[in-house]
Amino acid sequence: MSSDLDLFFRGPRFSDDGTVLESARLTVLINGVLVQNNELLPGMTIWMQSLPYEPHPSRGAIQLQDHGSPVRFRNLWVRETPARPAPPAGYTDIAAVDVSDADLARLVGRYERGPGALFVIEDTPDGLALSMPWRSGLLPMVPLSPTRFQLQHTAAVLTFGLDADSQPTGLVVEMGGGTYPATRVVE
Repeated sequence: MSSDLDLFFRGPRFSDDGTVLESARLTVLINGVLVQNNELLPGMTIWMQSLPYEPHPSRGAIQLQDHGSPVRFRNLWVRETPARPAPPAGYTDIAAVDVSDADLARLVGRYERGPGALFVIEDTPDGLALSMPWRSGLLPMVPLSPTRFQLQHTAAVLTFGLDADSQPTGLVVEMGGGTYPATRVVE
């Protein structure tokens, strides 16, 4: 099966001293259908978590990854587009909201999405974070509401279900085009 993939990438902007002035942005069309629109890339793109930007020239290498799939790339075109001003005011990083310590604490725990597959919500000095047994490290969570969070360096969104007593019953993780429901493990 063949697909047309159009990527519009705008690299990060740096000041003369190397400070990030503006993060990179990406727009993606697949077979002419818009699937990502001027999305902010908070750092260097790697799997599940971005690394902080490091100052670099405005031009550089392009890397393509296939994730082990039988993918073939052909007919690649690279066109440089003229610089444009920064996005309009108000177009910013994730807009976090304040959530009480008690509301955050009740979400901490293990959420099972199948035999041996867990999402673990941990309390850290910087707030809640997600860990998964099959991946090392913690992924910081940014509160969008008392029951909805976005992973700080990826587009994954976590939504918690609560019972009548405001205790968590489960969690739905949306990431990488999939939806992964998980049930709270009562210990």
